[in-house]
Amino acid sequence: MQPILEIRSVEAGQIDADNDSSFPIPVYTSSIALQCNIVYHISSRLLLQRKPRLLRLSSRQRHLSSLSWHAQQIAGTATRNDFAEQWDPILVAGLLWVARDMTHPSQQESLISCFRQISSATGFKLDEEIQALRARWNTSQHARDCHFSG
Repeated sequence: MQPILEIRSVEAGQIDADNDSSFPIPVYTSSIALQCNIVYHISSRLLLQRKPRLLRLSSRQRHLSSLSWHAQQIAGTATRNDFAEQWDPILVAGLLWVARDMTHPSQQESLISCFRQISSATGFKLDEEIQALRARWNTSQHARDCHFSG
């Protein structure tokens, strides 16, 4: 399931806080194509996390072995497509899972906005999950600030 259009993400130093361009922008023609793609990236992340340490993956497409790349693809796909029926519980759970590791404030706010849209569209109550994400991000930011200032 390939997107009909894909605009690559920008490097961290190029993130525009006033624009959601920090995520890749894959555009799909149907919600099922979008869901299949996100399930692929969730599965890839799960497999990569359990990969034996000494196992070498093909170097032809190194990005496929990057947990971060798969997380960016999940976030970009979810935040940039808007099918009424795309919000499957597995997709929402996968998005919540990768959101924990987003470190840039513009990415975090884009995801919070997406979670609010999900709640509005589906009735899923995500307030506790949003609070937990904000707490995690604040703790991570505080730890980074202490590390760089100490």
